Amino acid sequence: MVMVCGIPSQSTASSAEEQPRTYSPAVELFGSPIELTSEAETSILNWLECEECRPAQLKSVVQLGPGIIPFLALALEQGPSRAKSADLVRFLETRHTALQNYQNSHPHTSFLLNKEDYVQVHLSNLVTQYQIHAATALGAIGGPLAKQVLRQALDRKQPEVVRLAVQDALKPRIK
Repeated sequence: MVMVCGIPSQSTASSAEEQPRTYSPAVELFGSPIELTSEAETSILNWLECEECRPAQLKSVVQLGPGIIPFLALALEQGPSRAKSADLVRFLETRHTALQNYQNSHPHTSFLLNKEDYVQVHLSNLVTQYQIHAATALGAIGGPLAKQVLRQALDRKQPEVVRLAVQDALKPRIK
């Protein structure tokens, strides 16, 4: 698989639906397309999307080496691909409708968020998760390029929890 920008998604959406992203310092930094095997893609996505992460998941990403830094840089900068985000939005809209239907048939329950807010909160959480996990993996991979990507991330506006993860990833590690 060849990717120019965006973390690949195991989406059912067609690649024609994937729109190019706007200007990206990470794309500018790396320039040309980078090849990623399906095994590497699986390891990266398992790490970026894990909720109860295991050390082995991070280790499998780190073992891929510096060649995956461009993908991690994009995840740190932008979060999941548009296709992955679109899949999540569709799922969340369906889930919200089911929760509303439940509330309508069970008047004693209350659902506080409207559909738009519900989707936005969960989508924002996924972006933050990708960014934190990408920063962690970059810090574990180490090296001058990973450090450069992490330092550039500190110059961007982002949630404080992401900034803290980036700062932590920049700390020296005992190997």
